[in-house]
Amino acid sequence: MPPKKRTRRTKGTGGVYQRQSDGMWCASIELPSDTPNKRRRKVIVRARKADVVDELRKAHRDLAKSGDLATASPTVSQWCDLWWKRYGLKRLKVSTRPDYTTKIEHYIKPSIGRVRLDRLNGGHIKQMHEYVTDTKGLSGASALGAHRVLSSMLADALKEGRITQNPALVADKPRVAKKKKQYLENAEAAQLLVSVRDDPYQAARWGMALLTGKRQGECLGITRDMIDFDNDAITIAWQLQRLRYNHGCLDESGEATCGRKRGGSCPKRYIEIPDDQDHIHLEGAFYLLRPKSTSSWHVLPMLGPLRRLLEEQIEANPPGQHGLIFTRPDGRPADPSVDSADWDRALKAAGLPDVTLHSARHSCNTILTELGVSVDVRQSMLGHASRAVNEAVYTHTSDVRVADAMKALGAALLPEG
Repeated sequence: MPPKKRTRRTKGTGGVYQRQSDGMWCASIELPSDTPNKRRRKVIVRARKADVVDELRKAHRDLAKSGDLATASPTVSQWCDLWWKRYGLKRLKVSTRPDYTTKIEHYIKPSIGRVRLDRLNGGHIKQMHEYVTDTKGLSGASALGAHRVLSSMLADALKEGRITQNPALVADKPRVAKKKKQYLENAEAAQLLVSVRDDPYQAARWGMALLTGKRQGECLGITRDMIDFDNDAITIAWQLQRLRYNHGCLDESGEATCGRKRGGSCPKRYIEIPDDQDHIHLEGAFYLLRPKSTSSWHVLPMLGPLRRLLEEQIEANPPGQHGLIFTRPDGRPADPSVDSADWDRALKAAGLPDVTLHSARHSCNTILTELGVSVDVRQSMLGHASRAVNEAVYTHTSDVRVADAMKALGAALLPEG
């Protein structure tokens, strides 16, 4: 009897075999190895041959895309490290990275770092919340911040097929007590601007915040060449940021060897800035970076009171380093923490509620809403880019409509202008 003719296996099914012990279908795929002469393989086991073939093909596609595959489910701590290299460094802005690092290293890893990623559940999420609030003695806001960072990392794990659902989306979020007062109302914002009217710096600084709704960094990053008095326009193209130093003395375990707690005190300190991050170094840890989003980089009309306030500020206090409009007395870049403290003192002197400087953005948006300004115009002025921020999808807004809105806002806060 002639030998049975062997048929060619279907492409992508190489390495598929049936285990004799239990009849399960298995497949293996070769993976990169850092150790010479030592093989690494990922083994796939399914009850049906068709299923194992499908998984094998998917594994080949994932390997071609990522360059490697996990041979077992990593722990949460291991996934944090992998996520940071694969997504965090590419996705996060330089100024945002320290906040993520704090939440990962001090909240997430210590509380649930040893849990296998594919076994993470709502109970573990709650355990993390309690670690932040009970063990660390921090607020619900800190626990919520850690929750959001973890949820973001788990969303990527879900996309990679490492987990079947994101438990952070199912688990209850930590409750955060809301402040009774979160922003200045129309009359209160006007009261603040009137109270600082005799101080050109403060009048222009808080006028810029309340009349445009720009973020602190965007206001402090305005330079003289961004202000066009001939065409009544301000270009929002930079934001001032004080970045955080990193330790440059870490050993193989990631521990600092210099004996200093803060990265800024390390003799080998450095600031990590991606090659594709457009920036201008001013001094020390102070940099000019591009705004938060592309919608934040735009030209804004400068009309009525705002123009007058900026003219008086420039005349009284000539631009400082790199042409910055708002600086320290010696012309060096303004310190954001001092800027926030100045805001607090101005509110107290005017007899107004204690609200954060960022609330000026909220105040501007709320006053524009009360004036009947449409949501798309408000989005254009404040630089919002999504429905989640300002309740509507961004649409093109003509300069005429924005200019009209700014006139109305200026009249509402500084009627004499």
